[in-house]
Amino acid sequence: MFAIAVAPNTFAQGGVPSGRIVELPDGPTWTALLENALTTSASQYDRKLPAISLEQWLWSTLAPVVEVPYRRLVDWRMLPCSDPRSETGDVFSNLCAMGTVKLSTDRNIQILITVAEADRSITTGLVPLRPTRPSLRDVYIERVNGVADSFDVPTLSDLLPQLTTPFEQWPTVDFETTTTWTPPNPAPGDTVRFSIAVRNTSKRTADRAAIGILISRCCSKAKDVRHESLQYLEAGQVVRIEVAIPLPGGKAMVMVSVKPGPSYKVVRQSDRNKYAAQTPVGYPMTMTAPFTPVITVTCANATMPASSSCVVSAALSGTPVPAANTTITAWDWGDGTAGATGAGFVNQSHTYAATRAAGGHHVIVSATVPGGSVVGTGTGTAVVQ
Repeated sequence: MFAIAVAPNTFAQGGVPSGRIVELPDGPTWTALLENALTTSASQYDRKLPAISLEQWLWSTLAPVVEVPYRRLVDWRMLPCSDPRSETGDVFSNLCAMGTVKLSTDRNIQILITVAEADRSITTGLVPLRPTRPSLRDVYIERVNGVADSFDVPTLSDLLPQLTTPFEQWPTVDFETTTTWTPPNPAPGDTVRFSIAVRNTSKRTADRAAIGILISRCCSKAKDVRHESLQYLEAGQVVRIEVAIPLPGGKAMVMVSVKPGPSYKVVRQSDRNKYAAQTPVGYPMTMTAPFTPVITVTCANATMPASSSCVVSAALSGTPVPAANTTITAWDWGDGTAGATGAGFVNQSHTYAATRAAGGHHVIVSATVPGGSVVGTGTGTAVVQ
């Protein structure tokens, strides 16, 4: 019933043939696959690395930075893994070796290497896993104490410089949804085509965005229409979900929720208590949809290096909202640092480094404002020249 289109990239389907069981390797086979991955030259995983084995590179690079030395620097385990770009999300499309390096009491390094893939030509019986050329699937730092989160590292050669990145600078994920429909004013009995767009508005990739859609049809015995899916969304990427259904009463309420989905790594959402977006369809509607306040960010220009201050104000239908009723949910100073979040943090200062970004620093602030029985969220921007 639902059609899904992803922009700007289209993902090719992967995974094993439907209904087939993957034959996992035995102990000796797994050992051989891991040995192949570790003896492969580090330069094969990253051209910037030297032509020594991956195992040698890990020891020479990471052993000096772990706070508590262990007899085994990297703890390897076997992990069935899927291609996050696959629409099927089949967890048995590949076999990966996941290595864990315990940096300290609160942080680990995780390295994910593809070592085998499912034989997709098999249509009956068990599907064997075939050894493949080892390739780096993912590398990231994870926080295991306090607020769980992960920090993506682009390549192995970027790993060492990123180890000192403060947790406060780890990017979170956030999503924006938009619901449109045709015809815009449906009459009772019309078949309405809904189009729900979900955009990753953050600076990091969401390997699994869990999308939930509920279309409740008013004033009839027609069943609610539901949709759930997991989508891979790069930063700025959009997925569009479409469905055409009849509205016996010409009215409906569309509710869309998006959160980080289940994955081998934890991805933190900027606003974990974000409400599902609600959109009323039809006329007249007695239900009230959440409003969007107008968020304004005003910043003083700064001559680098200097301190700049920014003030956030909010308004509902032209009426100013008291600072105490404005809750800051995200504050980005535009230079990789974040501001304080919470109720009332509408006036903040920040000292910029000597180097200024071309065109100035773009300060982006998101805030929520209560109104009646619902909460509205808005985002404002400003530029510090």
